[in-house]
Amino acid sequence: MRVATQVKTRIQKTFVASLIFASAIDACADTRTWSGNGADANWGTPANWGGSVPVSGDALVFSGALNLVNTNNLSAGTAFSGVNETVGWLVLGGKLRRAGTYGATGSGAAVIDDVHFAGSGLLTVLHDKSGTLMKMR
Repeated sequence: MRVATQVKTRIQKTFVASLIFASAIDACADTRTWSGNGADANWGTPANWGGSVPVSGDALVFSGALNLVNTNNLSAGTAFSGVNETVGWLVLGGKLRRAGTYGATGSGAAVIDDVHFAGSGLLTVLHDKSGTLMKMR
């Protein structure tokens, strides 16, 4: 009986330690917003993100007005928690779409589309003259 209690205690301690470790990882994730203020249009240029290059687990937001055509030159396989982008107009499947937020199930988007979207990122469509046009097939 004593061995079973010791095993149970070790399992509980391991579980608690795992929770603390997972919380620490989540606490390190940040939201990085593209400014495009760097000398080039590379994701690995700190000035394009306000001084800090994104790392795995960060959420990315593209809302700047500079270097809108850019290059992800970070390590292959770097996983982000979500990518958010704002565009003026959206043509999807040959049709102009309404203003709003688009994304996959669980993203919090107003328009759920699991065919064209995945993950937790959002595409915000503004329908104004200042935004860019995004065409998706």
